[in-house]
Amino acid sequence: MMEINPNRATEIMARGYRYGENRLVVGAHWQSDTDAARLAASVAYARLHTSERFLEQMRKAREEFQRLKGETVGVRPAQVVEYPAATGVYTLQGIPATDSTRGIVIEGNTKVVRK
Repeated sequence: MMEINPNRATEIMARGYRYGENRLVVGAHWQSDTDAARLAASVAYARLHTSERFLEQMRKAREEFQRLKGETVGVRPAQVVEYPAATGVYTLQGIPATDSTRGIVIEGNTKVVRK
């Protein structure tokens, strides 16, 4: 989706990242599940970029999207998800996930429920 609509790449990436984090919060996955899925998806997507057939379909999808939306495509800089070692707090677009976060969180290697 980010390749087809690079004008919204930051928002698309942030939404995907939050989706993975929410799977942890609701207890559907462990952190290792989410980390492994991100790695597997990255490897698979990189592999797809070696396929001329895939690249041609992506080009067609971008052209169709541009035509339907009447937009010109420019790339916006991505916003970084950070995990500063000093604070031990993840931030996404400047919003920290602090110790007051409710739900299921990972502390060390342990899943903890905060109410």
